[in-house]
Amino acid sequence: MRAFTDLINLPQLTTGRVIFALKGFPDEARAVPAIAAAVAGVEQAAVALKAIEHDWVLSKTRSNARGKAAALDVEIDRAIGAIATLARGYVSGLGADDPVHKAAARVLARALPQGAGAITRLVYEEELDAGLVLVARLRGELAEEAAQIGLEPVIAALEGLLPRFEAELKKSAVKVDFSQVRAARDTLHQAVAVLVVQVLAHHATPDQAEARAAALKPILFQAGEVAALRRRRRRVTDVDPETGVEIDPDGVQADA
Repeated sequence: MRAFTDLINLPQLTTGRVIFALKGFPDEARAVPAIAAAVAGVEQAAVALKAIEHDWVLSKTRSNARGKAAALDVEIDRAIGAIATLARGYVSGLGADDPVHKAAARVLARALPQGAGAITRLVYEEELDAGLVLVARLRGELAEEAAQIGLEPVIAALEGLLPRFEAELKKSAVKVDFSQVRAARDTLHQAVAVLVVQVLAHHATPDQAEARAAALKPILFQAGEVAALRRRRRRVTDVDPETGVEIDPDGVQADA
């Protein structure tokens, strides 16, 4: 059975964005029992995720230099940077009709759409996760293009580095494993999708269009903000759940 998130084009929202969106959810919509239950599900998932993310931040600050992980991180950063540099070189140095230019452009668009920094600036466990996805993509759907622009040595290097990096990270147990954070984020995303489906199901007729729009507005606004950040290739930031003001990744309110 497919999840609602597979059927609805809704970006994954951060915890603060979801909590703030619920503050703007109209009472009229909450009066519908099925919608009220869906709202409660979102609230429960958001509270659970907020707690796990808090514990995760504490865990990673206690263990940000583990064994040889720091040295391996530098090597991984260099390898990922080399992939971006090689691909950009072909894109800028060859004509748009050149097959190698096209291959390099596809690698950048599909494997590194936000640049190498979007991966290399992540905390260790998140970088490992993203690195494994990158390699899988370069070995899978982009295998032909990767070979065409000569990425094999760099991919092979990454394939050797990532398992060693993972092993070093596991040497010091952390309070919260990143898989728990990922699972909690997926749970919240699914809960938000269920809420959207309930709103659509109970406001399906033309005469309910205004009520439907009012109920969906807070969620769709946050979804639009996240989509805009991704289009500008910016890291998706959270917002203060009480005020809706954007905060940077370190939890400091962004300048107005």
